[in-house]
Amino acid sequence: IAMKLALAEVPPFSFTVARSVVAGAAMLAISGTAGPLELLRRAPGRMLAVALLTNTLTYAGLYWGTARTSTGLAAIVNNALMPLGLFALGLAFGEEAFSRRRLVGIALGAAGLALLFAPQTTPAGDAASFAGLLALAGGTLAYCLGSVWSRPLLRGASPVALGALQMLAGGVLMAPFAWLAERPDAGVLAAL
Repeated sequence: IAMKLALAEVPPFSFTVARSVVAGAAMLAISGTAGPLELLRRAPGRMLAVALLTNTLTYAGLYWGTARTSTGLAAIVNNALMPLGLFALGLAFGEEAFSRRRLVGIALGAAGLALLFAPQTTPAGDAASFAGLLALAGGTLAYCLGSVWSRPLLRGASPVALGALQMLAGGVLMAPFAWLAERPDAGVLAAL
């Protein structure tokens, strides 16, 4: 709901840039620069790919999609698809072991979310709402893929350092697209 309120004032891609840069700078202040610089030195291509997936594409899809559909439906799509995507992609990349118990737990959790948010779902049935749902699903799956790809980076690295670098790089990668798509002006900066 807070995201929906913010998106009423600020365009989604500009909001993505602002959120990523502010959060990344705060996390960098906590972690220091040594950890992020080591990650960049060790695996620059993977690090940028992870940042593009977990921040740029994830939040662009989530914010753009949430601006076009109900918050209840957005919550169901994001929160139910995430564990399924993480499990399936984790299996595909050898980062998860198959377990029927885990699969049943994920399915029950997804069903519970659907029941919990069902009263708040009001799909408009129009093209914008459908596009919003696709963007939400795409953003969630981008996060899942980036999260699975980031697991090797976490071996021997601080999660805060990795998060700082993902946020900062994700915001910087999104900035040109936000500028081209939304042309943020002084009003957008004031709303931020």
